[in-house]
Amino acid sequence: MRFKLTDLPPKNQEELFIEKPSVHPEINNNCRIKIVGIGGTGCKTVNLMMKGNSFHNMPEVNFVTINTDKQDLNTAKTMYKVQIGIKLTSGLGSGGKPDVGKKAMEENYEDVKEIIKFPSLVSGYPGINISAAKQVIQNSPYNERNVVFIICGMGGGTGTGASPLIAQIAKEEGAFVVGIVTTPFYLEGDVRQQQANEGICKLKRYTDALITIPNDKLFSSMNTSDFSMEKSIKKENVPDIKLPFADSYKENLFTKANKVLAQLIQELVEIILYPGQVNIDFADVCSIIGERGETNIGIGKAKGEDRAFKAVKQALSFSSLSEKQIKKATGVLFNITSGNNITPQEFQQILSVIKDSTKVDTNIIFGIRVDEKLSDEIKVTLIAGGIKEEKRLNEKENLRIPAFKRRNISING
Repeated sequence: MRFKLTDLPPKNQEELFIEKPSVHPEINNNCRIKIVGIGGTGCKTVNLMMKGNSFHNMPEVNFVTINTDKQDLNTAKTMYKVQIGIKLTSGLGSGGKPDVGKKAMEENYEDVKEIIKFPSLVSGYPGINISAAKQVIQNSPYNERNVVFIICGMGGGTGTGASPLIAQIAKEEGAFVVGIVTTPFYLEGDVRQQQANEGICKLKRYTDALITIPNDKLFSSMNTSDFSMEKSIKKENVPDIKLPFADSYKENLFTKANKVLAQLIQELVEIILYPGQVNIDFADVCSIIGERGETNIGIGKAKGEDRAFKAVKQALSFSSLSEKQIKKATGVLFNITSGNNITPQEFQQILSVIKDSTKVDTNIIFGIRVDEKLSDEIKVTLIAGGIKEEKRLNEKENLRIPAFKRRNISING
């Protein structure tokens, strides 16, 4: 739904911001979502999502975990699990080698295809066989739209090697495919970064939108005062575990990055599923994240005085988004969620900040929703699509260009 706030009659304008939905809003039943966690990062992120919200109780959302590491896969809380490369890896993982992850996926290609194709359409029928599933699909009273989220950490073996093939399966099944992946921390070295870059290039071919989030940026957005080994161990109630400092630090680093990743995915799913006073539908989301170029997402939350301004500024400075990037976006979608009344002034303030941060011709879509669990907080979710990064020429490339053409060309990077 798109309109200018000033186009509304005063009465309707006021009702727009004070009307509250029921505690359990009706779900968008025309959309089925599958969240597929691949490898260690993907499986842990899915576990965090299932622990932190009630999506796993909704027939509209299916969680799937896929891994070569049998021990890690056994910790997954999902109904649908696929161990790939059983013969190749004997359940011991891919050893950080993308080629092994790819071959493992090829070994169990048909198994993954079955799990990607049917459960999203027949969720609510656990244990149903394939022939019965086909019958359910044929008799479906509504036209379903399927979204598949591919979640993994790039740079390792299983996620990097297997994710492009899994995305290809989802694409061939007619789903709208969104990849959300992380890239390695700087401390993990150049080899993993190079593997991540190659994996991202392959995954891009089969996704409608690919959101790439550097782990270092996720870490930079965290509250470092909460990021100590001692505090983390106390929170997890594991006082007897004694790990070397580097191992504990790294473990906490990845856990916190996975939590932020899970939060990003949850926001996208909620926008698609939950209706609002001003609703963002499936087509709106597709039109923004399907834009040519990069897609990024930011989340901001605040309460008290100036909560709207603080929330939108926080969203703009989120780890995976920046005001510099949003200036290059061809489309921006933002959703405002609050636990109480969202005033017209707050909406105008958020819209004003976003308009000032975007180009004149940027396509802006917005939604407004009330979630009583937020109490007096306000949350702003920002999705920027079609971000086209300027290609910078390195010094050697510049020297091949005549001097008069090299003027004002950056030679950095």
